[in-house]
Amino acid sequence: MTTRGWFARTIGSFGKQKLDRDFDAELASHLEIATDDNVQRGMSREEARRRALLQLGGIEATRESRRDQRGLPLLEQLWHDMRYGVRTLVNNPGFTLVALLALGLGIGANTALFSVVYSVLLRPLPYADPNHLVVLTQKARAANLDNMPFSAVEIDDYRNQTRTMDQVEEYHSMYFVLLGKEPDRVQTGVVSAGFFPMLGVKPLLGRVFQPSDDLMGAPPVLVLSYNYWQRAFGGDRDIIGKTFRMNDKEHTVVGVLPPIPQYPRENDVYMPISACPFRSNKMHRTDRSMRMMRVFAHLKPGATAEAANHDVHNIAMQLEHEYPKDYPATIGFDAGADSLSEQLTQKARPMLMLLLAVTGIVLLICCTNVANLA
Repeated sequence: MTTRGWFARTIGSFGKQKLDRDFDAELASHLEIATDDNVQRGMSREEARRRALLQLGGIEATRESRRDQRGLPLLEQLWHDMRYGVRTLVNNPGFTLVALLALGLGIGANTALFSVVYSVLLRPLPYADPNHLVVLTQKARAANLDNMPFSAVEIDDYRNQTRTMDQVEEYHSMYFVLLGKEPDRVQTGVVSAGFFPMLGVKPLLGRVFQPSDDLMGAPPVLVLSYNYWQRAFGGDRDIIGKTFRMNDKEHTVVGVLPPIPQYPRENDVYMPISACPFRSNKMHRTDRSMRMMRVFAHLKPGATAEAANHDVHNIAMQLEHEYPKDYPATIGFDAGADSLSEQLTQKARPMLMLLLAVTGIVLLICCTNVANLA
């Protein structure tokens, strides 16, 4: 059947009463003409009409054949069922109200939960190249530690020895007191200079950190989160260049972040590693056991999270071999890498999938109950 024919038959499935009346009138006209022709050939009126009916193949047979050619039976049946359903709902308002409430509850629960599943499991991460972002983890299996922090020395080891990652950046967070007009206890993220560029985060105002900010002795600088900038400074666009005292040092504001979700937690301000009094002291810079940082990395082109996991594991085994005092065999030391999206969702995924299945069953029960009410 051509597209034009399909369209014509689809249109013919609707307004069939008018089409039937038109066709019956046309058929009656042909029957009358054929009957008159037979009468002129000498037949009686009754015989002439009988012969005309035989010539046309029978009124009912011709009408049914025309109907089959005109419409789509399945579509006509669907249209008939829909009209019947609407009439039933209109004539039974009590049943209609109960059906709408039951279906509304089932559909509403599914919609709400699917929105949560989408935002947590399916929506792409709000960062540049999210499929190439990974989280490094260290483990001490004997101590039941699956996410042991990293020391500065260990971070340098992974950064220098990796074959699969082109960026390895650190993060930790703590509270400090920011002295302005009034003291303000602020949640402070301490990050290496490449942290924001790795995530593809560009500042709303000013700049983010640069490599020179990480050097020991560099002038202390701060980057404000968007929410803190709005809350504490009313969105003052002249904030860049202003100084605030923190940890007995003058810190200069060099940038403001855009309004994006912060990871791994919401912070008020950010400082480079050289400005943190704990991260920058000699003990934390040189002692392999002074672990306080989390580590994030970006994969090289063509590398996968599985390859990075194998790469990090090999480095960990090498460290265990080179520094047996720091990694005794009895602690079950190991390390690995997971994709950032997997790390974010691995704990929530099973529960969300279970809840989604339960709400699907609830919707099915609602539909069954409505069908039984009918």
